[in-house]
Amino acid sequence: MARLVVKSGPRAGETIDLVDEAVLGREDADVTIADPEISRRHASIRPRESGVEIEDLGSKNGTWVAGVRIANVTVVTQGGTLLQVGETEIEIDLETPAPEADATRVRQRPPEQATTSVRAAPEDRAAPATRPAAPVAQAVAVAPFGAFRPPEPRRRRGAATRLWLPSVVSFAAIGGTAAALVIYFAER
Repeated sequence: MARLVVKSGPRAGETIDLVDEAVLGREDADVTIADPEISRRHASIRPRESGVEIEDLGSKNGTWVAGVRIANVTVVTQGGTLLQVGETEIEIDLETPAPEADATRVRQRPPEQATTSVRAAPEDRAAPATRPAAPVAQAVAVAPFGAFRPPEPRRRRGAATRLWLPSVVSFAAIGGTAAALVIYFAER
């Protein structure tokens, strides 16, 4: 069973058992967090045999897993991974099943890999396959704590980028005033 341990934010110190799919959000969600930086329905978390799947539900501020903003369904396979929604940090605690008592297996330790992988969302088996399945991809390597990470560029959305008519009217008024002054002083 997976658990969510809230490390910071309004619900800091709480532990939430993840039995089935849960939606995190500010309101109308399975797990409600009173954080103004979280969208109404921010992210979805689904337990799986290998870990948990996390999906951003089109939130404004994004969902961050291990310091990387996710755009697709992300699978977390190792406990201790940090999930950040708004100003709230949540640690994903995955319980590993106890090894069988009658069998002892010794194997080589696998090479170190990223703990988070990105893959396409599972398709409904009843629906006909209309698009090819996306290959499993490894997530971007996470920068160590304290490393510089430039902010993501933001699209400018001010009135000046969309409204050209006020600019034209302003320049026309300035030009008309200049012409009137030239005529006034020319007649003196």
